[in-house]
Parts: sequence; structure tokens; C-alpha cells
Amino acid sequence: MAQWGSLPGWELVGVNADWSLIWVVVWSLKRPIVQATSAGVLMGLVQDGMLGTLQSGTFPTHSLGLALVGLLTSLLYQQRLLREDAIMLVLLTFTMTILNETTIASQRALLSSSEIIQVWNHHQDVALASALVSALWAPLVYWASQRWNSFLETE
Repeated sequence: MAQWGSLPGWELVGVNADWSLIWVVVWSLKRPIVQATSAGVLMGLVQDGMLGTLQSGTFPTHSLGLALVGLLTSLLYQQRLLREDAIMLVLLTFTMTILNETTIASQRALLSSSEIIQVWNHHQDVALASALVSALWAPLVYWASQRWNSFLETE
């Protein structure tokens, strides 16, 4: 799966962190449900545009999975089921990455002529590797986001 950037040593089994998913999770923590879901849809469209899936008409789209990620992250935070700490963020990002990759694999299985077993086997490898790498990078992105927000509030 192509991602936004790739540096040596930042990948696991050829899979990089899902930067758009990390951003949606971090950004959705303190946002209303509608804004968080909209952010997921928009980031999915940006990612689809970068990968060329909108122009070529190929599926799956990233918008559905990222919209679910934004919606659930915001909903869980508003219900006070989440705290703002690094361990929670790692677990949340890991879980949301699995959800996003499962959504993409489900679309691929429904919309393509590939064997469901082949799609599922590929999904298992990609989902686990992407979830591990993304979960490890999420606290750094969260910290940078919080620093940026506090900088903007002081201005």
C-alpha cells in the first residue's frame, strides 16, 4: 500500500505508517462527531486522489474507513471512554488501523474478482504491520499537534 512518505527503517514488512489515519485519530479526539467524520472523508479523498483511485475508477476508497475512524474516535472521546495519554493513543490507533484496513479489505473483496481467501490473507499481513507501525508513531504526532495547538492559542 502506498503511503505519503517512505524513509528507510520506517516500515515493517514493506508497510509504512498510515499517516492519514494517525492524523484523523489525533485530530478527532477533541472535535465534534460531524467534524471528525468529515475530516475522515476528506483525508480519504485526498489519499484516493494521491493514489489515483478516483481517476481510474478502481476501488476500494479510503474515505469510508477513515470516516468510521473519525466518527468512532470522536464518539468514544465524547462519551468519556478515552483519556489523553500515550497508552490510550497507541491502543486506539492500533484498533482504528485494524478497522480501517478491514473496511478496505471488505470493499476489495466485494468489488473485485479476487478470491476472498487471497484478499483476507493479504489483509492480515497489511493490517497487523500497519497497525503496529502507526500505533508507534501516533504519540509523536499527538505531541506535535498539541504543541502546535498551544502555540496557536497563545498567539
